[in-house]
Amino acid sequence: TILTLPCSPDSFVQMTLLIAYYRLYGEVVSSYESVLTKRFFHGRTEAMRSTTTVAEEMMKCWNNTSSTEEEKLTALRNATKHHSK
Repeated sequence: TILTLPCSPDSFVQMTLLIAYYRLYGEVVSSYESVLTKRFFHGRTEAMRSTTTVAEEMMKCWNNTSSTEEEKLTALRNATKHHSK
């Protein structure tokens, strides 16, 4: 299951959405997700951009037919780690 992966389930889903969009339309889009900050004083919901240069590199790697499985997994790990910072 997604919970057994060595990355955040949220970042995994965000990256797969970006890969799917890139595969369908061939372009990188700016996407965002809501982030709950209620544990902070007067916290509220903020928006976070999930499309970064690291995510863009991952999308291009995953859609490159000459990329190996190891390269794809490394790119995914890097993107999910960067997303979870």
